[in-house]
Amino acid sequence: LIGSHISRLYAPEYRERIPSYLKTNEPYQTEGLLRDGTRCWLEVRGHDFEYAGERVRAATIRDIRQQREYQEHRITLEREQERVRLLRELIGNLSHDLRTPLSVIKTNAYLIRKLIADPAAVGRKLETIEAQVDHLQAVFTDLLDMARLDRADTTQYHFEALDPAAIIVPVVKTLRNTLDAHGHTLTLDLPADLPRIWGDGRELPRVVRHLIDNAIAYTPQNGI
Repeated sequence: LIGSHISRLYAPEYRERIPSYLKTNEPYQTEGLLRDGTRCWLEVRGHDFEYAGERVRAATIRDIRQQREYQEHRITLEREQERVRLLRELIGNLSHDLRTPLSVIKTNAYLIRKLIADPAAVGRKLETIEAQVDHLQAVFTDLLDMARLDRADTTQYHFEALDPAAIIVPVVKTLRNTLDAHGHTLTLDLPADLPRIWGDGRELPRVVRHLIDNAIAYTPQNGI
């Protein structure tokens, strides 16, 4: 290494950063090359000073591969812990989302037997059952979508430039009756010059609907 330029120690894609590295005395991490061409992560600490009338730089270089591996392992562990937490939360929410409609269906089925002589009352109970079945179907559809998203298969989506207002406004219109039933007031404030976004025009409306559905469900009566 004697007489060689310091750039020999850096992986090629990091060499252009050397001038910015040399401007600071702060330690930094970079990917370097060993003599056999193996890549490894290095921590570099440098300091400029005057020596024999010239400006020179002394630096220490430390192999931090084990430290990086530990950090990556810790990040992976934290990510898995978060996945477990989200799974537990999902199961808790699902238990409520499934238990309520099933209870309603069972109760209305019982009442139908009691009201069999009153066709109008039976019809109302059947409408309630159908609405709860639709809700259950939506829950299971969401589960399938979540499983698909977890696989991160983006080939199933069609991405294009979309107008956000064209996605949000129709969703809000479909939820007006639900908002009114809860006494909620939802105000849209959409600038006319909103930039387009890159996304799937079939899936984004469902995302917006879920966000507003959650807001409706967890906002106190007559919320704004």
